[in-house]
Amino acid sequence: MAQAYRYPLTRVCLRGGTMTLPLAMLELFPGSGPIVAVDEETGKEYPLELVSRRQLAGLGPLYREHGLDVNDELHVTPVGEGRFSFEAVNRTRRAAQDATTALTAVLDEVAEAGVAATEAELHALYPSLPEGFDLTPYLAADPRFELRNGRWQSATVELAEEEQQPDPAEAPLQEVPRMGAAVSEDVAELVEAAPSAPLAHATGAGHQQPTPRFAEAPAGFVPEAADAAQPGLWGGDARAAAGGPPQARPDTRVRHVHERRVPEGPAEPVGPREVDDTDLTALDLSRRLRGVLEPLGFKLTPLGGGQLTIATDMGRRNYQVHAMLLPDGERLDWAALLSRRRSLGARYLAVIGDHRDLVRLTSPAELARATLWSWAALERLRVLHGTVPLTPIDLESHFERDGLFESGLQRFERGVTERVAERGATSQVLTRLAQLKAPSVFLLEELATDVGIGREAVLRILERLSEAPFQLVARVEQGEFLLRLPVGNALSSLSSYADSLRERLPVRGRERVIGLDDEDEAGVAPEADELTGADLGEGRGLQA
Repeated sequence: MAQAYRYPLTRVCLRGGTMTLPLAMLELFPGSGPIVAVDEETGKEYPLELVSRRQLAGLGPLYREHGLDVNDELHVTPVGEGRFSFEAVNRTRRAAQDATTALTAVLDEVAEAGVAATEAELHALYPSLPEGFDLTPYLAADPRFELRNGRWQSATVELAEEEQQPDPAEAPLQEVPRMGAAVSEDVAELVEAAPSAPLAHATGAGHQQPTPRFAEAPAGFVPEAADAAQPGLWGGDARAAAGGPPQARPDTRVRHVHERRVPEGPAEPVGPREVDDTDLTALDLSRRLRGVLEPLGFKLTPLGGGQLTIATDMGRRNYQVHAMLLPDGERLDWAALLSRRRSLGARYLAVIGDHRDLVRLTSPAELARATLWSWAALERLRVLHGTVPLTPIDLESHFERDGLFESGLQRFERGVTERVAERGATSQVLTRLAQLKAPSVFLLEELATDVGIGREAVLRILERLSEAPFQLVARVEQGEFLLRLPVGNALSSLSSYADSLRERLPVRGRERVIGLDDEDEAGVAPEADELTGADLGEGRGLQA
């Protein structure tokens, strides 16, 4: 496929209907023969003329046809036999197309991920959306989304969850005790405990039929006895019918009987929560992660619920990661996880779990700007750290994107492979130099051919070997180097130098302040060192 060239238009080009060819397009148009521009959109053909080595004329009609302006673009593709395809890209139309394409991609990604989010969260997750752009009409017009509890979420996910829920009509019925039955039993107990009293019920017309309250009373319930025991509740109507003065109801009325709640049993004592299997699993996963990351220089702080903070302490440059340890078969609450990350102020978000559990989280993780880390990849990281020194700086790009999962793991292994290959190339060069006598002069080209490595790579290795602490070779002339001493002797000297330097290195420690009592265990104050005149200055003594 022919290469396409992008050419931004200037005011000079538009005014003269020309193109000032850049360096990459100097050999594109033939110096002799006809040159034809074919409009990719309309199919019209325009004859062009190469008036000089860097100026192409005859493009004025094409500019006017598409209404091109400054900073608009022409995409030029050679077709063959002096014919070239010209695609006019209008900046205004391109911006509208890009916005429409970006919005369509955002809606497709949100619908595929199935994560509920508000409009503000969508703007935060997709900074490419224009500030203040209203997503409501587009989300409402898309049948794939529904607004539930203030969040837009995929309707297909809701239908799937509803299908998984059991039908309420098929659910077994559970017997729920009524509160009225408990209240009636309390009242009946009070009635049985009260002394019997003569009938004092009036015979008026208003009392010939039992009231609905008495009609609903359980068997054995005696209203007259209840009236005698609780005159404030039922005795008021009888006294009013007999003409007696009504009595004021006491403050402690029978409503306390109805409001009384008797606990079924003694309250459980408040104490430490028992450790369940979930806590043990999270603790085991946390220890497993600690054994991998702490040797690299990370500091882990557990937060509970399988969440922890991964922080670095590298002096001038640090970063913080909020990590979630995913047990087998568990589902993630992305909204709660993102909220916890914002509250902690962590720069990155990572989810750590088994490969089979992380496969289904690929799309939601991309939407939440989270990275996935599999336990198999972390074990691979631990093994590689024993071969190549790794630091938090080497992993920061993986916390930012890709993680250590599938493509992220492949990218990480490629980087480690390059570092191991550099060490292997140095070993090959030293092995070849060990076959030469010392001192002797050799050619760079011959050494590169013998070891089978590129000339530039061998040159970089020789430049390192010529500097301290190696000082094994020295440049003589262009392309010639001198081997100063045998390779074995040089490596022995380097080993002795390294051992000597290690013995003289300062030991990094922490200062500790230990407080002492004013008196020792025997109750005698420690003797202070006597001060002499020399301590205070020559010619000066102690003043009483």
